[in-house]
Amino acid sequence: MSEIRLSPGEAAILRAALEAAVPAGAGLPGSAADDEVERAVRAFCASAGFSALGAALRLLDVSPFLVPPLRLRRFSKLPLADRVALLEAHESSAFFARRAAVHAFKQVAMLAYYARPDVEAALGYPSPLVRVPR
Repeated sequence: MSEIRLSPGEAAILRAALEAAVPAGAGLPGSAADDEVERAVRAFCASAGFSALGAALRLLDVSPFLVPPLRLRRFSKLPLADRVALLEAHESSAFFARRAAVHAFKQVAMLAYYARPDVEAALGYPSPLVRVPR
């Protein structure tokens, strides 16, 4: 499966965005900010023909300078609570494209995170190889 290649800076932005999209907690292991979820997001974007992931991540990184309340740090350098709040601000934007982009990103991040075997086990889902009684 092919993946979109990111620069180290873009990969750091992706990691920060994944952590904000699906933060740790609720008794589940880790957060979406790990290698497995990052690879899945890059592979999904490649398979969907979305080659502008790096550019979208760079735009997200400067969005704190553009979206009220203005912040004087890049997205990837903000504390987790501020990154979560900024993603929520994008999701409630008056601009449809911005809302749709963040919503789509969060959906892909959640799909990749909740598909991890350790997360499925923590949720009590049986292995897909186990027959579920009817």
